[in-house]
Amino acid sequence: MLTDQTEQIAADHVLGNERYRLLGARLHELRRMHGLSLKAVADAVNVSPSFLSMVERGQTDLSLSRFTRLTEFYKVLPSELLLELDSNYHQPEISHVTDFQAFDRGAGVEYHVLLQSGAHIVHTKLDPGSSFNEMRAHRGSDLWIVVIGRARLHYGRSSFDLSAGQTARFSATVPHGVSNPFDAITELIAIGTVPYW
Repeated sequence: MLTDQTEQIAADHVLGNERYRLLGARLHELRRMHGLSLKAVADAVNVSPSFLSMVERGQTDLSLSRFTRLTEFYKVLPSELLLELDSNYHQPEISHVTDFQAFDRGAGVEYHVLLQSGAHIVHTKLDPGSSFNEMRAHRGSDLWIVVIGRARLHYGRSSFDLSAGQTARFSATVPHGVSNPFDAITELIAIGTVPYW
């Protein structure tokens, strides 16, 4: 029985050390991403640079108050730093845009809704000479990003030509649509603040 308890204590110690190491690595990465020195962060959260260095190397643990000060300083949720080692992480969901629900928006138009909860995200591909078969209006606002080629945004009675890398942000309550009067395929991503399909 004593051996079982000793083994459990040793296992808990190893697991604890691994958690300290992972937490330290996450804190180190946050500091690096913000371009800050140990001293700058240590001063801001009222700890010594040597103590913060030990925390980042996983050589010591943190009190709740120090941990809270660090999360507030970096503006992150505590849960972002406290992922459990034995959690079942969800792997990234890898899909092709054509795997998502398609809607008929006109001949030569591929229109796939990638996300419908929270933000509404759509991938649209237009063959040369194609266009949406109708202009639509809905609640919220849209952000369109031209990824490939050129597109023409129709917004109310106005039209705007956009090239790859350009964006258009507008109120979606005005009837809008897109066409491709150009000689190459265009692709764009549209992000709406309100789901509408």
